[in-house]
Amino acid sequence: MARHTLIQFCGYLAFLRMLISENKYPVIPILVIDHISKPSDSSNRRAIGIILNEFYKHMNIEDLQIFLFDDEDYNTLSIDPNHQKI
Repeated sequence: MARHTLIQFCGYLAFLRMLISENKYPVIPILVIDHISKPSDSSNRRAIGIILNEFYKHMNIEDLQIFLFDDEDYNTLSIDPNHQKI
């Protein structure tokens, strides 16, 4: 189930990147995810942060806001949160 969740996460990010970069449709650039680490065990939770870091290498951080609600600490997910106003 964890692999399925990570594949979906990658798909959502790719789809949003495509919609935002084409600039054809009025899109609210926000992604809200609840308990993404739930199906993952301790050995593969870091993949969530790795995916986000790779995603932001190809997309400007100002173009999309991502909200992740989870029971796990952000360090466990390898996420470096950005709480700054841009």
